[in-house]
Amino acid sequence: HGWIDWKEDILRVMDLYNRVQFYNEVLGLPCESASRAITQAEIVACCDESLEFVNGPTQLSQSNMMWAGVDWGETTSRTVLTIGGFVDGSKRFSPLFIKVYSQEESADASYLVEDILRWLLTFQVRAVACDVGHGFGVNSALAREYGIDRVFPIRYMSGASPRLLFSGRGKWEWRCNRSQVIGELFMDIRQRRIRFPKWAQFEAYSKDLLGGFIEYSGRIKQIIYGHPVDQPDDVLHSLNYARLASEIASGSWVMSEQ
Repeated sequence: HGWIDWKEDILRVMDLYNRVQFYNEVLGLPCESASRAITQAEIVACCDESLEFVNGPTQLSQSNMMWAGVDWGETTSRTVLTIGGFVDGSKRFSPLFIKVYSQEESADASYLVEDILRWLLTFQVRAVACDVGHGFGVNSALAREYGIDRVFPIRYMSGASPRLLFSGRGKWEWRCNRSQVIGELFMDIRQRRIRFPKWAQFEAYSKDLLGGFIEYSGRIKQIIYGHPVDQPDDVLHSLNYARLASEIASGSWVMSEQ
């Protein structure tokens, strides 16, 4: 679908609406739940009872390009790997495999790289996007094994930064507007442009999506995404990175800094 023009469609109109109108008419959120990024009912509506998670190559995964996203954890958080694609000729992204690593596993860099590499090879993943914030060492190790041209480090940016920008200047990383791309992900869920596996399987992972909130900060005149400190959202970011991997590989959006 056509991307949102962040400056024109969102930032410019912030001053034209009051808070209630802005949430209702621009963000498409009911006023009473304006801070909630997504509802369980909206996630359930995206679940396909005929689609199931898989633990290895299937006709479905082998006949479609697979993309992956990794949200690296630290000693106090979890690493999550998501693998999926636009299957069955659909324009809707479908996660087919999600693995949540424990805090102990997430603290073992060598184990993580070895295990994630195994799954990437198993599903013949074309490219993987990973967060750069906590993952410089593991990203480099993964790139050495899987190929630097297939590992895309992502650095989230705040404010009115470009949607997706190749850093250049000798840096192999992409910078993306955190609030914008996450906002697009939630919008795609609300408009059923993502297909999740059957609810009985996806419910356990949905908690990482349900804790998020979107708020307009009048102080900095920006939309900000956040989540409670006691409620992880690692699956959300892993899913977001997997979608970005397919975009980056297409090369149709790239703007290089000189």
